[in-house]
Amino acid sequence: MPDNGVAERFFRTFKEKVVYGRIYQTIDDVGAAVRAFFERYNHQWLVEKNGLRSPRQTRLAREQASMKQAA
Repeated sequence: MPDNGVAERFFRTFKEKVVYGRIYQTIDDVGAAVRAFFERYNHQWLVEKNGLRSPRQTRLAREQASMKQAA
């Protein structure tokens, strides 16, 4: 059975950075905060499990490896 600890940690971080302790005036403000979080997370967050690479860097490396295998 797979462990869902990674997903739980992600949502904990998301709530800490976007939800807890913040009051948004409009739904557009909420949307902007969520988009900003995901932009930072995917492009700048260095994840130890990924060899200190961002999720985007990890995804690109996997795609490149997959393309090499297919060739």
